[in-house]
Amino acid sequence: MFCDALLCIDDLLPKHAALNMATDEALLWRPEFDRPTLRHYRWQRPSVSLGYFTRHVTVPARCAGWDLVRRWTGGGIVEHQDDFTYALLLPPKYPRLRVEAIYWEVHAALAATLRTHGLPVHQSGEPDVRLSDACFGRAVRADLKWEGRKVAGAAIRRHRKGVLLQGSVQGLPLPGGLLADFAAALARNVSPSSLTDEVLAAARILEREKYGAPAWTLRY
Repeated sequence: MFCDALLCIDDLLPKHAALNMATDEALLWRPEFDRPTLRHYRWQRPSVSLGYFTRHVTVPARCAGWDLVRRWTGGGIVEHQDDFTYALLLPPKYPRLRVEAIYWEVHAALAATLRTHGLPVHQSGEPDVRLSDACFGRAVRADLKWEGRKVAGAAIRRHRKGVLLQGSVQGLPLPGGLLADFAAALARNVSPSSLTDEVLAAARILEREKYGAPAWTLRY
């Protein structure tokens, strides 16, 4: 098990791209943040998220007209429509594993979950040689592959307030009950939770002042 106790938020209301990114960050800043939290969320419109340093001009032409947002985490370009998108947040008091170890363990739990649903995914031992700005165009170590293609990846950032990992699963049949099974693979004790009014209010501010602003999205 990755951790002993986990809060699990199934954010049922689809949000547009800037608010989704803002909500992930707002969860990190909440005063009562004292245990790992898993949030699964949905997209109001087809969207593209960029890694913190990714150039916006490299977004594929097929995504013209989609919502565009820059993540606080790294990585490349991720297209979002019907993917399984999640964020895992770890508080500062959580044992300080190296980010590489966190990345590996989270994807190991996800792989075990998908295998129980009959999907024989495996973790990549080495990064793909081919370079690509598209996150799902190139697997790095610990990413999940299925039938030769990358189907799960993530980006991670450590801050004095904690760790934020943002991940996506796509390109394979998404099984029902994936969130509950993934949460159970991560933690011994899982407690359903929800977004509080305070988190949503903080997210609206971040949406307005940061993630929804061209100065942030088009900075590179």
